[in-house]
Amino acid sequence: MRLCDRCGKRITPDEDYRPYDIPAGSGAGITVFLHVRPCRRAQLQTAPSGRQPARRYR
Repeated sequence: MRLCDRCGKRITPDEDYRPYDIPAGSGAGITVFLHVRPCRRAQLQTAPSGRQPARRYR
């Protein structure tokens, strides 16, 4: 099973994809896969929606 590194969704056997090798200086690199057809990046949520992060006072 291959996952798109951009959108995080599964790449099905009938979809076109492009592999990209990412070398690493201290060991073996990795290969990531991206959809050929443009896809949207997965949204990263760092705080709960609708709430402000808690303030910490010292």
